[in-house]
Amino acid sequence: MEENKVCPGCLRHCEKGELNCGRGEAIRVGELKPEGGHGGPDRRPPDGQASAAQQLAFLLNGIGRMGRFALEPRDAAAPILDMLEGHRGWMTEQELARRLGPRGAGLSQTLLELEKPGWITRTAGRYGPNPEVHITKAGRTRTRELGMKRGEQAEEAFRALSEEEQKQLASLLEKLSGDWRERFLPKRGRANREKGMQL
Repeated sequence: MEENKVCPGCLRHCEKGELNCGRGEAIRVGELKPEGGHGGPDRRPPDGQASAAQQLAFLLNGIGRMGRFALEPRDAAAPILDMLEGHRGWMTEQELARRLGPRGAGLSQTLLELEKPGWITRTAGRYGPNPEVHITKAGRTRTRELGMKRGEQAEEAFRALSEEEQKQLASLLEKLSGDWRERFLPKRGRANREKGMQL
């Protein structure tokens, strides 16, 4: 794909004639400047002026944003079917929307789309007016297929690293994750509780 035919709006690199997001369309009509692509201007520390820790912070931040495109399921069905599969096979629509959070926007329409191929069924609520969403046998099969796709996605995402490098990176990230969980999450939890007590 030639560079001048690619949208500079984000990391999806859509062709300019086939834009798939509002950011790309805003750039096309001149409402937004493509400064730094997705996530705003490039905040990389100047060469030779950053410590190793600063470079890591920059890289982890960037990889986190790119990971949304490299690793997240590209099928809207995936998070819903995964939740139903792992939660006794059914949930109320209200509970599903709560667990999905921001991803639950437009849930009713998504559920209609999942009903068409027979991946889910919806029934009246047994314990109240809230409808229940049930995964079907076809939905469980689709969940397994999506799981295989995610495995292929992961292989593709990390193909620049050898298997040994992947193991080394996983070990280092696990160490870092454990340290951050121990040092930062409890503080945030305490701060939230104290804030709640002040309200």
